[in-house]
Amino acid sequence: MSMDIEQFENELDRYGTDFDAWPESLRDEAERLHASDERAAELVAATRLMMTTLDELTVPAPTPTLERRILDQVFEEIADEPTPSIVDQVIDWLTGAFWRPVSLAFVPLILGFAIGLNVQEDVTDFESEVTILAFTGADLFDEALDE
Repeated sequence: MSMDIEQFENELDRYGTDFDAWPESLRDEAERLHASDERAAELVAATRLMMTTLDELTVPAPTPTLERRILDQVFEEIADEPTPSIVDQVIDWLTGAFWRPVSLAFVPLILGFAIGLNVQEDVTDFESEVTILAFTGADLFDEALDE
């Protein structure tokens, strides 16, 4: 599979202009295209120029005036925020991240309790015997059948 100029440009953005840093499967095709295609050579030259320019770029240190302006702006924004009332603080605490899972855990508990209060139990003799059997064990039941 031969590399086209679009793929070469994408890989150049990904791996840079040093072909030794490219994966071996792409390196030979990239070097071949770079040597034979004028557009590929221009892309490599432009990328190298951009990288050199970025390497030489220096960012000046912030002046004390700039630092002061930034800090003043932050403090003004903090001061402009209203202080929440005690009621708002309690509501925030109750609806906070800690209480959400706790309240969700109580939903099935409350639902089960409500359903349990509204269910009418109609116990028959058979259900009573099964309940007794569960508590006494199957050995006693086998003895009763043998008699």
